[in-house]
Amino acid sequence: MSSSVDLRAEVRRHAAAAGVDLPESALAELAAHLEDLQAAALAKGATAAEANAAAIAAIEESSFSLLRRPGTCGSGRLLARRSEPIPGAGNRWSVNMFHAIRFALRQFRKHPSFALLTLLVLGLGAGAATTVFTIVDSVVLRPLPYAQPDRLVALWDTNYEHGLSHDPISPVNFMDYRELPVFKDAAAWWRPTVNLADPGLEPVRINTIETSANLFEVLGVRPQIGAGFPTGGPLFVSHEHIAVISDRLWRSRYGGDPAVVGRQLKFDGSPYTIVGVMPAKFHYPDDIDVWQRLEWDMSQHSRAAHFMEGVARLADGTSLEQARSACDALARRLQTELAATNKAWAVRLVPLLDDQLGYYRPALIVLFGAVGLLLLIGCLNVASLLLTRALGREREIAVRIALGAAPRQIATLLIAESGVLSIAGGALGVAVSAIALPLIARLTPVSVPRLEEASVSLATLGVALAVVAFTTAFFGGVPLLALRRARLARDLHSGTRGSSRGARRAYSLLVASQVALAFALLMGSALLVRTVASMTRTPTGIDADAVVTTSVQLSSADYRDWRQVAEVHARIL
Repeated sequence: MSSSVDLRAEVRRHAAAAGVDLPESALAELAAHLEDLQAAALAKGATAAEANAAAIAAIEESSFSLLRRPGTCGSGRLLARRSEPIPGAGNRWSVNMFHAIRFALRQFRKHPSFALLTLLVLGLGAGAATTVFTIVDSVVLRPLPYAQPDRLVALWDTNYEHGLSHDPISPVNFMDYRELPVFKDAAAWWRPTVNLADPGLEPVRINTIETSANLFEVLGVRPQIGAGFPTGGPLFVSHEHIAVISDRLWRSRYGGDPAVVGRQLKFDGSPYTIVGVMPAKFHYPDDIDVWQRLEWDMSQHSRAAHFMEGVARLADGTSLEQARSACDALARRLQTELAATNKAWAVRLVPLLDDQLGYYRPALIVLFGAVGLLLLIGCLNVASLLLTRALGREREIAVRIALGAAPRQIATLLIAESGVLSIAGGALGVAVSAIALPLIARLTPVSVPRLEEASVSLATLGVALAVVAFTTAFFGGVPLLALRRARLARDLHSGTRGSSRGARRAYSLLVASQVALAFALLMGSALLVRTVASMTRTPTGIDADAVVTTSVQLSSADYRDWRQVAEVHARIL
């Protein structure tokens, strides 16, 4: 047998003898199927002649011959006779997944518009899902980068008589709460407004806090360069002008100079010495670049002054509820003993992660749910496309069955096609996520905690892999369940084209699901837009049209006289 046998001609001849009129596309696909059988036989050690003989025998021993016999297909069953296997070729119908994938790629090359549309729908859906999941994972799910972050709580003052549930804490009250045995340690800070002026560099306004020396110890974080604030001395009062800077400020302003520790810089004209550089991406409590050493005694202040923030670490073996109970008891005692300053004031303990996320947690969870719904709609769209394409290939699949293909082999072809699409769509989704994440972090108009840390990670790849696995099973399973072998056999014998009742029912179910989910997503989006629009139209009692605000921080060392300050303000206005 020559290696140049015309398999397409052989398929056409046997189909004509069986009274089956096949289009050229089906002839080409079936010839490709026989080529895969040849390749499988060659891979198992058969010669070229034996491989060709296997392909020809597959046609001759197929149910084409049965179709020529009156009454053989009346029951809708197509039977393929078995023959002795060619030596070394194994089972001639054993088409492995590699050949099925190659066939699927060949199909997509013949129908590029279908493949492109499917990839676009699936890629955008998978990209949106992986992007939002990465954001949710980085912002909400991932623990804070501190030692035992679940033991950290934020401290806020509350006064429900005045409607205050998240107010800065009084420094004197903080010192009392810190002494409770339910806390291992606690740190506090306030936010001065500071200008950074270095010789030879442009002065800049920086975000800074003036904090107790134990802040980094409470969080369990150490500077990457330098020793940081000294330990063993007073925590809440010092006359040392020292500061720790962020990795971002160190690199952007000082060029990442490792000798920056010990360098002097000027805050509002006062010299400070750099004693450490914090690790990259550490900006606690929020986008801070400089941590100054607290320089005054917190206990020597008024209890009525509420301007500080605090964080505490729970003592070992102490639960959050126990700490809250102890703080409530102390608050009630202070309300009784110091009614002039502490009447109705109490303290509120909030897990540090919840405190940093605030209202972003529910917003991101809702967004993730909406994107998951969008991905499901995209999957239903792709499943409808694949089902439509599968129904259009009923006669081709019927001929494959007539050639002796088992249901397992038809399933292999359909799963291979859906697998190729799913893998390509998942890869496109990861690429979309990698491009979108930095853009979202840069263009988001609000400061979402830890959003800049969101990047493609193993978790992102895991989500993409899960999407691929789900879509492969879904896309391949729906057409496979819809195509009934008995129906295909009758179509092939009668020469008719059409879809089975089960296929029509599956298609109708997919379309109905798409419409229902799309309607739900549309209504949810419309309600959200209406809510935001109503919020923007809510009167605030202030006419802010054509009004701008600004602030100017002048160094007390350079502008000691109030007349100089007034002159500067007049020039600005």
